[in-house]
Amino acid sequence: MALFAYLDESGKFHDGTGFICLCGYLSWAEEWEDFSPLWRDLLLKHEFQRIHLTEFYSQCALRRWEKPKADGVLGEFVEAIRSSHLIQFAVGVDGRYFKAKHEIAGRKDADPALFAIECLMRDIRNACDELGKTPQILLTFDEDEEYAVRAYKLVSRLRKNYAEVKKMIVSIGFADDVALAPLQAADILAGLTNQYWRDNLDIESPDPPEMLRRLLTPPEEGGLFVWQGKFWNRAMIDKNWDDLGRARSALASRH
Repeated sequence: MALFAYLDESGKFHDGTGFICLCGYLSWAEEWEDFSPLWRDLLLKHEFQRIHLTEFYSQCALRRWEKPKADGVLGEFVEAIRSSHLIQFAVGVDGRYFKAKHEIAGRKDADPALFAIECLMRDIRNACDELGKTPQILLTFDEDEEYAVRAYKLVSRLRKNYAEVKKMIVSIGFADDVALAPLQAADILAGLTNQYWRDNLDIESPDPPEMLRRLLTPPEEGGLFVWQGKFWNRAMIDKNWDDLGRARSALASRH
């Protein structure tokens, strides 16, 4: 059975040098069919065309909403995510430090964006294994011309290099988030996670702010399944430096 993954990037994925935050949700077609009407109902209720986190609070300010009101509305969308049967993923990389560290070690071709994609693909595969599902995934990214070209090249490179990835990712697509509610959900996760990680580049396990904490807390019964997010900041890169090479080859373990 095919699974559908919707991913969004917040940061500098396309240039391969800055901070990278890649997040998204994975589920079955029927789950997305239940999720999308729920999301559209909330958009209609609050008179939004879409939820895009970088614009959300400024739009609320134009409506003269105080922050508690805006937080309450955003919280309704967060609860819609939490109540749905989705699998949540997040990978972050301090791209500048990643490149600098590898260059010192004589590996000038190290690409933090490719590394982020590798980490995400490995997490998706492991999550499917844990759930007992054979992964055949249709992958959809948020559409942005510069970002789309870069994302397609990176995933295609992984599919070429690793037979497991080629078998797992059966489709790569791009779409406008106005049309697809799952991409708006991914945008919220990416935006909240990006800011949280940017604020804690040198801290190994920082405490998340309230809204993100809610998004990272699965309901007691059913609903969201949170796969452990990985934040490759300076502390994590230094701590796991000897393992980074092995991590790169892990995708090929089932070649």
